[in-house]
Amino acid sequence: MNRIKSLAFVLVAGVILAACSKDRQDPLGPEGGDGLTEGRLTRGADRPNLLVSSSNSDSACQAVDEEVFSAYVKAGSSFSAGSELAEAVRVTGDYSGYITVEGSSLLTETYIRYNLKLTFYDYSDAGSIFIGGGLRYYGALNLISNHWVRQEVSVQGELKFAGSYSGFITFIAFLIPTDDQGDLLSVFAPDSVLENFFPDGRVKIDSGGNTHTFNPYPVFMDGQ
Repeated sequence: MNRIKSLAFVLVAGVILAACSKDRQDPLGPEGGDGLTEGRLTRGADRPNLLVSSSNSDSACQAVDEEVFSAYVKAGSSFSAGSELAEAVRVTGDYSGYITVEGSSLLTETYIRYNLKLTFYDYSDAGSIFIGGGLRYYGALNLISNHWVRQEVSVQGELKFAGSYSGFITFIAFLIPTDDQGDLLSVFAPDSVLENFFPDGRVKIDSGGNTHTFNPYPVFMDGQ
């Protein structure tokens, strides 16, 4: 899955509860532990858990980004635009676990701005990567040609992941790329698509005793 479609009902109030989970578990164990200061990760040990190296770091980052962006889309739909959550809202993953959502949004005639804190508990939508930890999202939807378009999604925080790959990932003011329709851009999208995106921030992945700090999206110079 190279792109995750944004949800059209971003402005709808109410928690999204996915009722058709194939293999959902909703663990109630203690928070933190095993290197996490918040959230929880207990699932994924039965998967390949490939260590992240320079040869597969882009693929690992893409897999985590898909879950991170999907969670953000759900979180933005869990309360009315222009409001503040009085208490944390719980949103379940399509495959496993849940997130808790805290934060607020600002609504004007031309944009909605989000400031969200998401805490992950064995969360997975696709079922290939499970994540635990906490992230802060700074995002916006802009009104373009009478359509709300998700853009400018910046992420800060640390997650632990397991499943297809395993390790810790730290997002350092990392800008998640979206296209004109608000869809997540794949790391492996054609250059003709990626050249319109200007990367910002970094990710740091710690896996198997090795650390990789990078931005997986290429930088294109004028005329190249």
